[in-house]
Amino acid sequence: MSYLLIGFTGLPVAAFLMTPLIPRNHEKTLSGLLLTTLGLNLILALVFCGWWAFSGAPILTEKLITLYQTQGFEFFISLYFDLNSAVFLLVGAILMLLISIFSKYYMHRDPGYRRFFSTMLLFYSGYNLIVTAGNFETLFIGWEIIGIT
Repeated sequence: MSYLLIGFTGLPVAAFLMTPLIPRNHEKTLSGLLLTTLGLNLILALVFCGWWAFSGAPILTEKLITLYQTQGFEFFISLYFDLNSAVFLLVGAILMLLISIFSKYYMHRDPGYRRFFSTMLLFYSGYNLIVTAGNFETLFIGWEIIGIT
């Protein structure tokens, strides 16, 4: 079950990487990609949190990849899921979906439309990485992604 945590960050990253493939003047396609991604992420979060709560709300940890290792130190990406993560994951998913629905109409015909929605996807990826961070290094990477946006 803990390997499903990757989807919360992976889905917005995949959509972020797809945004350059959409032509600049196709606002409906871009907003459709964003709304679909955020809607799927919200549904995934609701189903995952429901399944997690139904199974007794265990604390989940997943060590993804070791980036650097010496004799006394190991730098790795780790994900962690508990009650606080569940609350912030659901609140963040709902807020990002509402913000994107509002922005779809507010940013209509704005020259920075594409850049704004790409930045929103990158921000949401960093947010999900922070919410599910299992160690300080992972939290720092998510914080830096948010700082870039």
